[in-house]
Amino acid sequence: MGHEITPKGTWPLPPYRLSAKTQFCALRELAGGVIGGVMRRVLIVDDSDDTRMMLGNFLGMAGHETIFAANGWEALLTLDNTHVDLVLLDLMMPGMDGGTFLRILRQSQKAPKLPVVIVTALDYGQAEKELNRLGVDSVLMKNEDLFNKLLGVVEAALGHLEGNASDEIRPQV
Repeated sequence: MGHEITPKGTWPLPPYRLSAKTQFCALRELAGGVIGGVMRRVLIVDDSDDTRMMLGNFLGMAGHETIFAANGWEALLTLDNTHVDLVLLDLMMPGMDGGTFLRILRQSQKAPKLPVVIVTALDYGQAEKELNRLGVDSVLMKNEDLFNKLLGVVEAALGHLEGNASDEIRPQV
């Protein structure tokens, strides 16, 4: 189990128990991160351990470093302590859901333009207007087609960081 901590960063966080994976990632960050080369770091925020691991393994095999958070609170704490290039975000989570996390992120001065890709089982039409207003880069549905689209959407969102993407990313529903 994680240790009880009281965050002292810039996010409005209550005392929270961190998962072992988040603790490991924080220790790795303190030790200097990835050795030998630049990798893009993707924060995967989902309350399902299985979903986090599947997405992480898939992106890891594609050469990306992945770190994990189980909800919005844990994601904000991670962002307070770790540089991230992209967030894959579930919408329905306990504690702090994805929509609340995204509103706080977009209002922050720390990472207001951080690329965010929603990965959800919700019908995109239900949240489309709000997600567009909050600057979501893309939306992927958790269905049988997810892994066929995931890498292309992630690469396009990361391409925005380098100015390589010329077209707006469209939701992948």
